[in-house]
Parts: sequence; C-alpha cells; structure tokens
Amino acid sequence: MNNKEKIFTPINLLSMSRPVWAILTVMFLDSWLKFLFLGIGIASDFFDGFLSRKFKLTSKSGAMIDGGTDKIFFIVVFVGLFLRLNLPWYYILLVFQRDIWNAIGGLALLIFKTKGDYEITARWSGKIVTIFQFGFLAMLLFEFSKYYEITVWIIFV
Repeated sequence: MNNKEKIFTPINLLSMSRPVWAILTVMFLDSWLKFLFLGIGIASDFFDGFLSRKFKLTSKSGAMIDGGTDKIFFIVVFVGLFLRLNLPWYYILLVFQRDIWNAIGGLALLIFKTKGDYEITARWSGKIVTIFQFGFLAMLLFEFSKYYEITVWIIFV
C-alpha cells in the first residue's frame, strides 16, 4: 500500500484532530484556554501541510481530509461564537457564501453529469481564505466587537 492509499497516517491524524480543538475552543469560551485550543487548531493546519510537503507525503486523501477538517473547525468555532456573541443572522450568509456557491457548482456538475475527471486540490486562493477565516475567528474570540462588521464585509464579500 503506498502513501496515497493510506488514510490514517500521522499527518492525516494531525488534520483529523482539528475538530477536537474546535470543540474544546467552544467548550472553554469562558476560559483563557479558548486561546490555547484555537491556537493549537490553527497550528495543526499549518503543520499538517508543512510536514506532508517536507516529507513528500502528500496525497489526495490527505488534501480532502485537510480541507474538510479546516471547514469543520471553522464552522464549529464560528457557530459557537455566533451564538455566544449574538451576531446578526446575515453573517451566516456572508461568511458561508463562498461555500454555498461551491456547493451549487458541485451539484450542477452532478446534475448535468458533465464529463471529465475532477480533482480536488488545494489552491492558494483557498489557503488565503482559510488564513482570513482563522484570523476572523481569533478576532471574534478576542471580542473586538467594533470591528466585526467591517471585517465581515472585507473578508467575505
């Protein structure tokens, strides 16, 4: 079995730990530990990619796991903070509009049964969006409330 077929590699397990860090972040919103858990979750995103490239252990399954756990991490922490901070409902649409459009595009490909082999790969634009999303979570965690509105519009629109 080669590296591309393995799912439970140490690097993928690092990626798979990210939702745990998200849940812990939300569970400890009343404690300084929220910063520690958010930081570990964000660091795991950096290190899984760095280590997989450094040791030439990149794989399709790893890319899918990384992207999926990034999204789960963001959703869990965002929803926890959204509820905690009583953010306006339209934030949900603004924050997730890119994902909504991606889902619509994916459904269109399935519905119209387009021919071709579509590969899910990491793109730099996606990495930049992830960095901004994680930064937005940190801003919410620090409760810089006077900057929420402008930040949402700048990052997500």
